[in-house]
Amino acid sequence: MFKKWYYDTIEGDKMKKMAFVYNPRAGKGRIEGCFTDIINAFSKEDYEITLVPTKYKNHCREYIENEGKRFDTICVSGGDGTVNEAFNALMAIGEDKPTLGYIPMGTTNDFASSCNIPFDPYDAARVATGGVEIKIDAGKFNDMYFSYVAAFGILTDVAYDTPQEIKNLFGKAAYVLEGIKRIANVKSYRIKALFNGKEIEEDFIFGMVANSNSVGGVNIKSLQVDLKDGLFEVLLLKKIQKPRDINAVITDLLGRKTDSEYYYMLKTDKITFASDEEIMWTLDGEFGGGHRKAEVENVPGAIKIRVASKD
Repeated sequence: MFKKWYYDTIEGDKMKKMAFVYNPRAGKGRIEGCFTDIINAFSKEDYEITLVPTKYKNHCREYIENEGKRFDTICVSGGDGTVNEAFNALMAIGEDKPTLGYIPMGTTNDFASSCNIPFDPYDAARVATGGVEIKIDAGKFNDMYFSYVAAFGILTDVAYDTPQEIKNLFGKAAYVLEGIKRIANVKSYRIKALFNGKEIEEDFIFGMVANSNSVGGVNIKSLQVDLKDGLFEVLLLKKIQKPRDINAVITDLLGRKTDSEYYYMLKTDKITFASDEEIMWTLDGEFGGGHRKAEVENVPGAIKIRVASKD
């Protein structure tokens, strides 16, 4: 069912084994034009490679969960949704997880931006097999996992509700175009949040629990994110009472004002949200379901991944 590429530089039983699980439809099917370059990059290391093109949603997750322990490295290629599937599968494996490699082919590629993984397919393939191995945190959302962000509220459904054809045509601008339609109908949620021994209850229009330098293609390096510190960066945006307050909110956010009257900005390893109504969440830009209670917890150093050296 799956193709294998063998390199005869050393005996087969001593060769490292890698599964290359890729979404052939991601990024306008861009992988088709650079597939040979990717394989050539892999060939510079001594791997026996199993090629696994995904055919349906959660195919990546199913394959890694069922077959992952057979490999030293799992390299995935696609968008942030593909990475989300890989994270959930690796966390299901438990101990002795293979190392993760990633070749970004999606629209926003937030995960790659945060992990210092090149966007160029050939360079990313070189990193996936010969890069620096580090351990990064994973996010746990109730009984699911995410790689870089869990969010609710205004615009968070844009990523999974925007048609793939529109994403492919407009790229990052597709999210903005789709999001503009929602501004006039902002909904707030009465939420009780518990974190760091504190409890707050407010009307919020947006909430984000992140472990990333980029969300929705927007650089947020000002939040001083560390993917290995065991902490999330949390932003909870209060209901905007007057239209003229929007400029003040933007000014405070750009200035990273932590004591703003319009939002809460904090760091924590665990936060719980409770509401009387069901709230729709997005995990890594994919639909995460409706929940009245959400327990979000950082799992420190849960995933081994190869990244580019910063030296």
